[in-house]
Amino acid sequence: MSEPTTASAAASPATAAVSGAAAPDAATTAEAAASGGAASGGAGFTGVAGTTAEAIASGGAGSAGAGGGLPVPYRQHQLAIVAAVIAATTLAGALTRGQYGYGLLGAWCVLAVSTLGFYLVFGLSGQFAFSQAAFMAIGGYTSVAVAIHAGFLAGLGAAVVVSALVAAALALLISRTEKFAYAIATLAIGYLVTVVFRQWSAVGGQGGERLNIARPKVFGHTFATDGQLLPLLVAALAIALVIVALVERSPLRREAIAVRDNPVVATMSGVSVARRRVLLFTAGSAFAGAAGALLAHRSAAIFPETFSLQLAINLFLALLFGGMGSMWGPLVGALFVVQVPERLRFVGRYQDLVYGALLVVIIIAVPDGLIGVAGRLTEAARAHARRRGRGGATTRALDVATGGPADPPDPADSMDPADSVGPADSVGPADSVGPVGPAGPANSTDPADPADLTGPAQPSGPPPVPAPTAAARDQAPVAAALAARDVDVRFGGVRAVAGAGLEVRPGEIVGLVGPNGSGKSTLLNALTGLVPAAGGLSVGGEPVAWRSPDRVRAAGVGRTFQTPQVVDGLTCVENVMLAVADRRLCGLGSALTRRLAMLRAERARAGQARAALARVGLAALADTPADQLAYGWRRRLELARVLVAEPRVVLLDEPAAGLNEAETAWLAGLLRELRAAGVALVVVEHKLALLGEVCDRLVVLRLGEVVADGDPATVWADDRVVEAYLGRAAPVRRAGPATPGTGSAHAAS
Repeated sequence: MSEPTTASAAASPATAAVSGAAAPDAATTAEAAASGGAASGGAGFTGVAGTTAEAIASGGAGSAGAGGGLPVPYRQHQLAIVAAVIAATTLAGALTRGQYGYGLLGAWCVLAVSTLGFYLVFGLSGQFAFSQAAFMAIGGYTSVAVAIHAGFLAGLGAAVVVSALVAAALALLISRTEKFAYAIATLAIGYLVTVVFRQWSAVGGQGGERLNIARPKVFGHTFATDGQLLPLLVAALAIALVIVALVERSPLRREAIAVRDNPVVATMSGVSVARRRVLLFTAGSAFAGAAGALLAHRSAAIFPETFSLQLAINLFLALLFGGMGSMWGPLVGALFVVQVPERLRFVGRYQDLVYGALLVVIIIAVPDGLIGVAGRLTEAARAHARRRGRGGATTRALDVATGGPADPPDPADSMDPADSVGPADSVGPADSVGPVGPAGPANSTDPADPADLTGPAQPSGPPPVPAPTAAARDQAPVAAALAARDVDVRFGGVRAVAGAGLEVRPGEIVGLVGPNGSGKSTLLNALTGLVPAAGGLSVGGEPVAWRSPDRVRAAGVGRTFQTPQVVDGLTCVENVMLAVADRRLCGLGSALTRRLAMLRAERARAGQARAALARVGLAALADTPADQLAYGWRRRLELARVLVAEPRVVLLDEPAAGLNEAETAWLAGLLRELRAAGVALVVVEHKLALLGEVCDRLVVLRLGEVVADGDPATVWADDRVVEAYLGRAAPVRRAGPATPGTGSAHAAS
């Protein structure tokens, strides 16, 4: 059989294996998932009692609800809140009397625009940058220079473009640096920009006297006073808020959080970490450039000292106080930074002391920002409503206002108290691992029965595909799903993997074993491009440049880790969607200009993700944040993220670690199911009983070298394997006659 035919034949059963249905029913399962319901296989969730497929489909835990399967951020109402914020700001401006009040409102608008940009840089993508004030300076000076000849709007546009270009160039240089080196580099850039503008006489130097800065003039109307200028500043803030709100309701947010919280997961899911960092740094810096232009024209003056380190610190404090976990944090934080110092003028010379003490108290008492207080109030209101057995309008309003989940399922509510689980014991032997339903022969809960561990029984369709025998695999003219030759990994002078080779065919499970430190995990890291390695790698007969994790993943290789790797800042369904997103629709341009196409793609991907979650028993927790999952559930979530991409090869690093007996039996059933679907699996595991149960071959590593390769019985009988695990047997000296004066004889071990 030719290779393309083999790959094609394996694709459909693999899809069925992920969705938990036989191949002919896969389309039905996907359609049901895409429409917002849970796949049929997800009704039975180990440890979750009383959650039925009907409840899920009708809008219960894990359902799409009104969102049609889309994740929680798409079901929130950020744009409505933007409209409310702008309306409130406009009303405040209408009620304000005097230039002082207009000045404070205008200062808040400018600072909020820049802080929103910093939210994209630091809050979403986790880039610890102190360059926001520097890009405000670049935008301010650029705008003033252009506006003299071409007008305010041209100057504002030039400020955005120049700031973005400079930021992109800088980001390309420093995007791969470590966090603290990154912070120092951006801090140095800020200092350098200030020095350049202070010494550059063409832009006015330290005094700024060479620049003729006029008040903004738009379509013939001059904004001569702070009161007249306020609508223009509010409009700029509205545009910034709409852009950020659209980013929040796009796959770019999901990928940015993955880059921030777990770059390894992002990389193995096909997300380009460097590109996302460059994009968000550039976008956030463009916001700063616009804010700098507004500040310069609002003040009708520009000085290098305006953009000093103090401004950079104020921007950081605004985001910190407001809350980095929500797009509304920058608004609250900017209001705090602008208003509080003014309100403390009555303490006179103690103003700075009181302000500093207040900052310390807030940082200690509210580490997640002032928006975090609203979040905790939301949780308290939700818990109170739950205790009373109903939700309320107040709770739903707080959900929307704080960016919280739209009535997410509480794992504790969907579990029977007797089935409460901990990190290492998320299911018990008596827990059901099949569909929830009446007890009986068709719904047995015996974990030793593989039929009950591999998903729900199907009333129709062909019987399961039997696992191919070793003889059949040896005779089949099929290219290896994965073949690695002469793999060599060195860390300094240590040779962690020494010329190892590994081959696995479609529909084969190969166990990779060896004592601790033998190089098993390092070999998997090399195969997936996470560590530099020498040697050759081919997937499906095609050579792969394995120094690039995204290329290895694109070739069809999935990977799990010793410790389950998930993105804690995302929900379960968002974690899984990372692996199947259409990268052409994940950029900033698609978030702003291709909304309909992006939403259609997101709805389809959400359906795939929910079907995969149902397959591993997490349908009821699809909209639950990943950081609330117990250990066993995190392991299942990681498996769902890998399997949803329909890989041809799956590398599993100690998948049974921390699982109890019933969970291990469930895992064994899943591995058999994937093998029957034609997926090639490499399993690193210390539970040798599991390997003996499911593996067709074992490969033994010792000090980075392959010392044995064969069927389990042959491998365990190999003296080299025994020596690798137990060490070389020492000769035993027979005890001789007792020597006078030495006491009784003894045997030396």
